[in-house]
Amino acid sequence: MAASMADAFSTDLTAGGSAPPAVARSARALHRAVVAERDARPDDPWLWAAHVHVGS
Repeated sequence: MAASMADAFSTDLTAGGSAPPAVARSARALHRAVVAERDARPDDPWLWAAHVHVGS
């Protein structure tokens, strides 16, 4: 689970690996990764609910 979230997050940040990380998109990238895990495992919130973005 952690590996798939990290992969989804970094893939989103780097436009599929074709660009350097766009840190301005980090909140949205994390949101998308969490939503994907939540959709895959809605009955297991302890796996995805603790992932939050803090910052601007």
